[in-house]
Amino acid sequence: MAIESMLDYLPHAASAHFLSRYKKSNAARLVPPMFNMVVTNVPGSPVPMYLDGAKMRGFTGMAGIYDGMALTLVVLSYCDTLTISITSSPEVLQDPERLAGYMTEALDELEQAVNQTAASSELITANSLSGIQVGA
Repeated sequence: MAIESMLDYLPHAASAHFLSRYKKSNAARLVPPMFNMVVTNVPGSPVPMYLDGAKMRGFTGMAGIYDGMALTLVVLSYCDTLTISITSSPEVLQDPERLAGYMTEALDELEQAVNQTAASSELITANSLSGIQVGA
């Protein structure tokens, strides 16, 4: 679903205040949330960052969950690294390491598919160029 479409369904002032009231009033029992999973995507710095001469080595994130929420995935990038942080409750996700393992396997499969596609493209380009003569 496009984010523009989702915004029509979200409360217009969805802030920490709203979520705090939502939790304190046990509103999740009366009005369940419209979604139970959030995935963020925050691009970080593509170049190394320093603080007082010390190089930042990594960057990870965390997001809270509230009543009726099942899972939050925080996706952050820094330099050439992408991190995915998993936040859930034990009632919903009893083994987050298992989910992380599945995600690692899926990303490995995606990397292999990309590499195969790139190799195929290079082969097609090389074969296409082999019949071209330069100069007269």
